[in-house]
Formats: sequence, structure tokens, C-alpha cells
Amino acid sequence: MNAPSDRTAPKPPERLSIAYRILLHIARQGRYGPNEVPPRALCQAGMVEALGVTQGALVGFLQELVAAGVLSVHRDHVRGIDRRVKVYELTPEGDVLVLEIRRRQTPPPSPFGAPVGGGANEGSG
Repeated sequence: MNAPSDRTAPKPPERLSIAYRILLHIARQGRYGPNEVPPRALCQAGMVEALGVTQGALVGFLQELVAAGVLSVHRDHVRGIDRRVKVYELTPEGDVLVLEIRRRQTPPPSPFGAPVGGGANEGSG
């Protein structure tokens, strides 16, 4: 039996897709140092704005991702909010998961691009 092509791989279910979007969004924000103020994008209000989901739905996903060990949460001040709020960060396990998500989202190389590998280029010159 033939293995399915990467191009025909099914899209993840919507529930998984939202979780992936949350993880990728948090990963895009980068890390901040201990003396830096986290960006608004790492709190619930910032994620609601960026991802276009309701806060109720977002909270449920965030709780599941924290319980799964791929996100950590703590209270901190963020830019643009005058009180401490929950701030979310990727755990080392979350970093690994984001790398896997990105790897799967990378389109296959073009058959018209440069040859891959160390072989000799035929017909070049």
C-alpha cells in the first residue's frame, strides 16, 4: 500500500488548528528577558485581537495547552495594560511542538528549484 503524499495530507481538525495558531502566535513574539516588559500579544487580550477568537474559547485552549505542558503562565505587567495579567510562554516542550508544526507547514521543495544534496549538477555550464 502506498503512503499518502505530503501534498494530500489532511488538514488538522479545527480544534487542533486553533491550538496550533495559538502556539505559533506565541512563538512569533520571541523571548523577553527578566528585566523586560512582555508584549501585549502574550496576554489574553492581545491574543484575542491577533487571532480573532473569543476570549471564552481562547481561555479554554490556553488552559488545555498549560495542562499539556506546552505553555507556562504567570502574572506580569504588559505593555499597554495598567495591571498585572496572565502572560503565556512556550515551555521547552512547546518549543519542540512549534518546530514540528512549522516543519509540517513547510511546503515541499519546488521541482524547478536548485538541486538538493551534494550531487553534481548535470547540464550546467
